[in-house]
Amino acid sequence: MEKHIFVPIAAAVVMIGLLTTMNVQAAGNQLVMKSDAGDGCGKPALSMLPAGDIKPQGWIRKQMDLDLREGLAGKYGKVSNMVNNRIFVNKNGTLADPYTYPGGSASRSWWVGEVEGNLLDANVRLAFLTDNAEYKTKVEQQIGDILDAQKNEPDGYIGIYVPSDRFALRTEKFNNGELWTQAHLFQAMLAYYEYTKDARVLEAVEKAVDCTLNHYEGKEVFQQGSGVSHGIAFTDTLEWLYRLTDDPKYVKAMRWLYDDFSQKETESVKKANADLSYDELKHPDRLWWSHTPHTMEGIQTPIITYRMTHAENYRLAAENVLMKYDRHDTPGGGVVGDEGIDRRLGTSMLPREYCTMVSAVMALNRIAAWTGNLDAARRAETIVLNAAQGARLQPVATAVRYLSHDNQKDASEYTHGGRYLYAPMHAAPCCATVAPRLMPYYVEGMWFADQNKNELIASYYGPNRVDATVAGRRISIIEETDYPFSDKIRFVFDSDANTTLVLRRPPRSGDVKIDAEGATVDAEGGTISIHGTWKKGDVVSVDFDFKPQLIVETNLTNSSYYCWGPLLFSLPLGEDREAGKEYEAQEGDPSGCFMLEIRPVHPERWDYRFDPKETFAQADLPGGNGDTPYANPPVGLEGKMLDGGGSKVAVMLTPLGSSLLRRTAFPDCSKPVVDPQTEWIVRKKIVNPDGTMTEEGAKKTKHP
Repeated sequence: MEKHIFVPIAAAVVMIGLLTTMNVQAAGNQLVMKSDAGDGCGKPALSMLPAGDIKPQGWIRKQMDLDLREGLAGKYGKVSNMVNNRIFVNKNGTLADPYTYPGGSASRSWWVGEVEGNLLDANVRLAFLTDNAEYKTKVEQQIGDILDAQKNEPDGYIGIYVPSDRFALRTEKFNNGELWTQAHLFQAMLAYYEYTKDARVLEAVEKAVDCTLNHYEGKEVFQQGSGVSHGIAFTDTLEWLYRLTDDPKYVKAMRWLYDDFSQKETESVKKANADLSYDELKHPDRLWWSHTPHTMEGIQTPIITYRMTHAENYRLAAENVLMKYDRHDTPGGGVVGDEGIDRRLGTSMLPREYCTMVSAVMALNRIAAWTGNLDAARRAETIVLNAAQGARLQPVATAVRYLSHDNQKDASEYTHGGRYLYAPMHAAPCCATVAPRLMPYYVEGMWFADQNKNELIASYYGPNRVDATVAGRRISIIEETDYPFSDKIRFVFDSDANTTLVLRRPPRSGDVKIDAEGATVDAEGGTISIHGTWKKGDVVSVDFDFKPQLIVETNLTNSSYYCWGPLLFSLPLGEDREAGKEYEAQEGDPSGCFMLEIRPVHPERWDYRFDPKETFAQADLPGGNGDTPYANPPVGLEGKMLDGGGSKVAVMLTPLGSSLLRRTAFPDCSKPVVDPQTEWIVRKKIVNPDGTMTEEGAKKTKHP
């Protein structure tokens, strides 16, 4: 018979059967950055589980399956010929501008390599995570063709360029995406290796990386802008190969790459990205200003470089990264950006880019592993369960919004190259092909292992099965839950195990209840450790006790929003959809993917306000569907608000990701109303050369 326990934070260890109250405090933002004594090759604090050890179930698997079979992941070859060039096989990329591909043209050949690599990485992961035989065969063929093409390269080169344009240095060619395109492809290949254990693939990546390092390491590669700066993402490959091989050459390469990326500015060559250079990051008062994708693609690099090398000159950079991230983070998740951060503090009124949200999740997974601090996971969870879901069509992602907001009144304007429209393709090709990578990377970060402490750690929550090796023993657990649409989770052991189950406490948990027969519980900081000797069939049941909470927005005056657990809730404005262009990559083969103009049916709801005398309560919604919960949300928050005329009206708030047009943050009727655009102007800061900050003058910028 299972027994309820309630654990007080003051108790170090509490036996099952005691009846008390749990109030575990969430961990702070500060990462534990203690370095080992002396130089050497540091190791991650936690083990990332090999691809395939975690398999999604429930709504997560359903969403991934639909996106692969019916969405952009599987259909993009019908949307744009940009992904049909086989550029990593043909190696016909050049540094010339424009580069022409079959059926169209692109201004840069590295765009073609980027989207091909993005899509292959998405499809490899989706195929194996959903066990789709058709797509497993497709990606096997694609990987095989790349391996065959490498056989014709004596030095082992894998990349997109013709021989004369390979490995350009910053002093020679500006329009160079060598490291950037390789980074995307190698993520796909290394994932494929871990899913299949095909040693040929790992050997091919190692040989190709050796080739790249032989040409580049120790030289000056980076400069500001274009594909060159994007090459910071190559650190993902170096980090992964180091985890797989323990070879110190990857640590040496990591240090070279980050040093070159952080080069001093000169009159002719600027830093690749001043936001992330260690000379800039050591100044905690300076706000980020650069191209948002360039910044998000590398936020893990200072932390991992420091943890790998223990070098003191990286320490402050490593400690300050997430502190700066939080300044620019928006309530629904994702750093503010419409190509640039521009020293803007994150608010519900400001946009963020889909590709930067995916990059952040990838980076935050690795930050959590290398530091052992699961607070990094909180940031990624917010993105995945809120902003990213609300920037795509549901339940099938046949279109995404390149630039999205928590408060989103309209999606019909063709400004900024169509980036404010829901579409399968925008002026830049990145977001639509990056989007299918989101959920696979969420799955990647659901579990970690601490091999030294014999702990299996639940980082993100959702229906899944994990089969992990911890301290030399194989452990299988089935996680049964509708999280985040439920605050209840059952962890069912599918094998005998003698290990500690560690749970990250989600944001806004209440009096947590745990049923675990014969176990002991440790409540410390933001985690809950459950110690036990488990038999197959044993169950640990957790109730996180979510309750609606009104959160005051940090960077906007008189602006608040409701949360329930990790979910933000919005007032839907209704959707009047008008389908425009249908994308067709090949004649006679339409994609079924359209550019959409979406206008609000209830624009008057935009002017509603919260009444501090009213409270909201959790409600079960009719028509909720656990398989497609963002299209058919099962949970809402009901209460009353004031309309534009001051009358009380009953409303139902739904999860942010369940509506394409919505308002999430509202003013309090008892306080002065501040025009959000004016507030954005006030909050935009300029960092002076002496490090002080001043407000910029008025600037009218429209953010629909």
